[in-house]
Amino acid sequence: MMAVAAGSGDNFIRTLDEIFSNDLDMDFLVIGRLDNDGGHIRSTSLFIDHQPRENLTYSVEGTPCERMIKVGKPSIVPSSLKKHFPSHGVFYQDAECYFGMPLFNSTGQLEGLMAVLGRRKAKNPEVIQAVLKFFAARVAAEMDRRILKEKLLAQRRRSQAILDAVPFPIFFKNEKGVYTGCNTNFERFIGLDRNKIIGQTVYGVSPEEFAAVYHEADQALFRQGGSQSYETAVRYADGTNREVLFQKAVFKNPDGVTGGIVGTMIDITARKEAEKVARYLSHFDPLTNLPNQVLFTDRINMKIAASHRVNKSFALFCLDLDHFKKINNAFGHPRGDQILQMFAKRLTAFLHENDTISRMGGDSFNLLIPDIDQESTAAQLAKRLLEVVSLPFTVDEQEVVINASLGISIYPHDGADARTLLKNADTALQQAKEKGRNTLQFFASEMNTRAEERMLTEGQLRKALAKNEFVLHYQPQVDAATLKVIGIEALVRWQHPTRGLLFPANFISLAEETGLIIPLGEWVLRTACLQGRKLQDEGAPAWRIGVNLSPRQFQKPELYDSIRHILSETGLKPKHLSLEITESVIMKDVDHAIQTLARLKKIGVHISVDDFGTGYSSLSYLKHLPIDMLKIDRSFVMEIPDSPDDMAIVTAVISMAHNLNIKVLAEGVQRDDQKTFLQASRCDELQGYFFSPPMDAEALRQMNEGAGCDEAAPIEITQCAFAR
Repeated sequence: MMAVAAGSGDNFIRTLDEIFSNDLDMDFLVIGRLDNDGGHIRSTSLFIDHQPRENLTYSVEGTPCERMIKVGKPSIVPSSLKKHFPSHGVFYQDAECYFGMPLFNSTGQLEGLMAVLGRRKAKNPEVIQAVLKFFAARVAAEMDRRILKEKLLAQRRRSQAILDAVPFPIFFKNEKGVYTGCNTNFERFIGLDRNKIIGQTVYGVSPEEFAAVYHEADQALFRQGGSQSYETAVRYADGTNREVLFQKAVFKNPDGVTGGIVGTMIDITARKEAEKVARYLSHFDPLTNLPNQVLFTDRINMKIAASHRVNKSFALFCLDLDHFKKINNAFGHPRGDQILQMFAKRLTAFLHENDTISRMGGDSFNLLIPDIDQESTAAQLAKRLLEVVSLPFTVDEQEVVINASLGISIYPHDGADARTLLKNADTALQQAKEKGRNTLQFFASEMNTRAEERMLTEGQLRKALAKNEFVLHYQPQVDAATLKVIGIEALVRWQHPTRGLLFPANFISLAEETGLIIPLGEWVLRTACLQGRKLQDEGAPAWRIGVNLSPRQFQKPELYDSIRHILSETGLKPKHLSLEITESVIMKDVDHAIQTLARLKKIGVHISVDDFGTGYSSLSYLKHLPIDMLKIDRSFVMEIPDSPDDMAIVTAVISMAHNLNIKVLAEGVQRDDQKTFLQASRCDELQGYFFSPPMDAEALRQMNEGAGCDEAAPIEITQCAFAR
């Protein structure tokens, strides 16, 4: 029997049945697992008359198995089984004797049972019981082995299903570079079934000119260990050449010996193509691959430029991990760096793709959250962020809990430039630390006071229109070749009774949020048309007057009728009105934009796309819209000629627009060298403080009356400026 017990698998069970059948005159052998409900047995091996039978599940109620399961002890009925258990079974109704033994797993839990039955009274019950007891542990071990095998098989199937669900290729190689596994997307990439890939090297599945590159990269990774990431060219199964990002890592076997490589491929062709026409900076933190301070500050400046034009707010979060020095002291700096990497990934997963995260050094991180309209929105997001931060990290099989302190500044309320916003957010961060850490703090965080001020401003804003507190200022737009004024842009200001002259950043977002932007926008449009017509009547040239349309205005169904009515009411010809719409407004509903602008264009209204280049939109809409002009945002002009990237973008936009028969105006011209570059680049029109700041209608009238020379010189308020 020792030799039998040493066996395994189906052969062992069959031999066991032979012992009970041939030597002990038993006719049934059943080995089964206890179901989760504890009331049923699911057989894993069933022999009747020395023949294997199909496994089944049966209820233990009313059977000799029932008492054995309840008490966890052997059950023996040497004779008269039908008498003691009249409804005893589903597959052994004619059995006369029963011997059952409970089976326990390695942790001591009841796992199932092994039982033998005979059609005759047992001759040697003690021997049968002894044999059952002798083999019980071995049968239990065999059951454990089968259960483990089933679990491993199920786990392998789940893992493969997960891999196949991943939308990019994944592959595995052994230490010799031979493929040992892959997912469905890798099969598609290679163009071969998985069974034809596994067992091959790169030379067996890839074109020869690419295989050598892959092989050398694998060998380098084996030599250096760790992980590897590189970009290279590949050829897909359909014959197309693409750029992909390989990310590979060496994995080790349980004995610590290198087991092979796991790798992924991400198609970056689109990104590579975009890099040729877009301006990207490559300043990242080497530990976390997040933007560093330089790139983050640049992102803030870009966001300020974009938000200023569309009167939107955004938030800056300054975040420090609380007492992170203790983590480094406890686990060492390598593990501390690992936690920072995990933390960066957690932040990235938590935020949206339009948000920007940066590591400023040490355990300090900054976040730029666009389109935050009010402090309550920022507060809710910050609270959820602190909750996510406090979730445990696992380091060396230990759970590590880290908290964070958070300081918040809001543009433009807490600063109009990157330096001020960062400084104020950091000040708020220090206040959060002083309040005990693991909390958030707004800059100048008297939130009740601010809320009261906001309510007061909203009330004053509602009365401002009725009290005629709004005024329009106009900034000239000049022909780039002649420097003659050919247009003016209307810019709204609020002549506040106590706070003085307020710029749009102080009230437009509130007007947009409350819906007051609709009557305010209509007032701006009507007033600009009235004053433009009046200037013409007084002898001024028929300048084009630019008026910005807010998102809410543009979405109103009656916009077209309203504009026609105002033009008719004021007497301004449609060709002298230029409506300026931002990219973001257009991209919200391109079809609506095309229909609305086409109707306006049909009556002669001039159409401009404002802040071009800041909307992160597709260029394909340009050819479908009835656009007269693109206005290049000041953020692309302000660094000319010091920024080759900005110069390249501006030149490309001008060339593209001209190819589409669209004129180009550059905003924010402040210096002579900027003007010279734009003229050389064939920009059509220019606007900025180099020529003139915005001025009210009276100043505009006086300058026009004083104009009398044709000198092509920069426009200044104090000199002859407006050539007719």
